Amino acid sequence: MVNVKELNHVFDYKKAITTTLDDVLHKFTQDYDGSIKTIGPHSQLLIITQNAYIQGKINHFTHEEDENNKYFFSEGLTELGTRLENLPETMSALNLTAPLHLKDVTISPIINPDQKRELDEMILFTDQILGLSII
Repeated sequence: MVNVKELNHVFDYKKAITTTLDDVLHKFTQDYDGSIKTIGPHSQLLIITQNAYIQGKINHFTHEEDENNKYFFSEGLTELGTRLENLPETMSALNLTAPLHLKDVTISPIINPDQKRELDEMILFTDQILGLSII
């Protein structure tokens, strides 16, 4: 268990690798020159879970959102950070998996990929990730 005051110091490897690969892919597709044969100018990261393929834009929280274009989960995660600061120092955290905030999401069930579901945003907890691919 981890003390709630130390949550910002916990490292989630799945989140780190997912966000890093997404960031690198974004950089390669912006300056696409054909040197990497497995990607194209419109390639996207595909997140594979036990039951679905998930595509979407990962919110890296690297810039301020436009005041008129905020996302609910972005606001909620910011509020969570504020609330964690007010918890007693003796409290411990369970279930330490980092959330990925995804925007413009398409979920394709593995069993029936034609039944796609479009979402404006979602939170995916990293313990649900089985693998990653590029499409």
